[in-house]
Amino acid sequence: MQGALELGVDATFAATLVGIIPIVNGLSGLTMGVIYDKKGLQFSMILVATVAFAACTTLACSFFFGQGWLYVVGCLMMVMGYGSVAPQATAFARERYGAKRFPHHLAIVNTDIAGGSAFQQAVMSACSGVSLFVYGTMAVAGAVAFVTSLVFARITKPRNAETKQPRA
Repeated sequence: MQGALELGVDATFAATLVGIIPIVNGLSGLTMGVIYDKKGLQFSMILVATVAFAACTTLACSFFFGQGWLYVVGCLMMVMGYGSVAPQATAFARERYGAKRFPHHLAIVNTDIAGGSAFQQAVMSACSGVSLFVYGTMAVAGAVAFVTSLVFARITKPRNAETKQPRA
């Protein structure tokens, strides 16, 4: 909300935006779950990375050009990417490792989120009060995430452990 106010967005609308974010978060999880089911791991990973990269870039541009409406669009895009993580991680853990020990594997898959959260918090703390620098850094982080997702999607082959039956 602070970024929106910094860019001249009306305080009432900024507060409303805070209320809209959980709705978009929930809808993005549902939407990404459907996309994952229909298109698979590689497509959904690239889509989420593209949305996250576009969101980071849009936020950086909102400060560069001083446009509040661009900030709002960037925030909603960011929430769409973020909301996609939980269903994608869950589906990935099940598809990649199967049903055996699923809770254990899901916990391991979800720990990767901790590193990103810590990195983001460290950058935001180090750059507090320098909005353009923070969002420029986010654009670079988004680019790294995008490239990493492309590489990962290319080298990861899904294993469907449940469909493989031992020969009798």
